[in-house]
Amino acid sequence: MNKSIAVIGVVAVLAALYALVLSPLAEKRVVLQDQLQLDYSTLVKYKKFENQQDQSSKKLDEALNELAAAESLVLPHSDTSLAFSQLQKDIQKLATQSGLQVTSVKPLPTVEFKHYTGLPIFLDCTGDIKSLGEFMKRLDSRDELFGIDKLIIAAQQDGTLRIKIQLTGLMMSS
Repeated sequence: MNKSIAVIGVVAVLAALYALVLSPLAEKRVVLQDQLQLDYSTLVKYKKFENQQDQSSKKLDEALNELAAAESLVLPHSDTSLAFSQLQKDIQKLATQSGLQVTSVKPLPTVEFKHYTGLPIFLDCTGDIKSLGEFMKRLDSRDELFGIDKLIIAAQQDGTLRIKIQLTGLMMSS
């Protein structure tokens, strides 16, 4: 009888252990698995974000370097009148060195951009196609950035070309 009471006691202890310890652990296990899965998903998102941040910072550095290189092509003056006079002088010099005969050079009203000021200049000249090509090459080889807004080429009766060109240089706005 002692053996049967001991067996019943052991079975009762095991049943109580299962009911009180192991059964609640199974429920906690499901909750912990769900929490662990959620934490893992969050960790993956954070790692992905961190990698994107590293890539973004590299791209930002590249963009800043490109901007610095592009800004080096902008006219270095801070006064619009000085920039216009220097630009007129440079354009006229390039045109005459290229073999074009300059009839007139006129500054046009400035154009304001977000951080820059556009300095448009109208150039009226005559010459041949070779001189025009040489002028374009010289203009392209300059360190400053110029935009060609308009280019009108008309043949004259004597065989020369009349060239009307509107150029725009950029300078930093104050």
